[in-house]
Amino acid sequence: MKNNFDDFFTKEEQKEINQKGFSHFKYFVAKQFKDIVLKTDKTYYKTEIEHLKKLKFNARVILTTNYDKFLEEIIFENDFDVYSSQESMYLPACEGYGEIYKIHGSIDNPNQMVLTESDYIKF
Repeated sequence: MKNNFDDFFTKEEQKEINQKGFSHFKYFVAKQFKDIVLKTDKTYYKTEIEHLKKLKFNARVILTTNYDKFLEEIIFENDFDVYSSQESMYLPACEGYGEIYKIHGSIDNPNQMVLTESDYIKF
């Protein structure tokens, strides 16, 4: 069976994939996470988000396996530094406060996402 990438990606996305050498599979997964829309119209969602936002004043470091941008954008409102590649997690620039470590990668760099068994072995 032949894959027709036009069914999955726009011409602009296909160009980015080719230019940056992204895996089509990982780019597709990252795209799915980017397309998720947070439902904030329900009272219980608003309450839960407000409770999570209070962590900002108590949390020094957040470790997560999540690829999405929920924590940094919604909860910590871009006030935390984000480290999502293995190399960046061991830099002297890391202060140990106000940081999010996305240990399985991020949708910002699909090739670094840990998705498969071989990715995990490399990780």
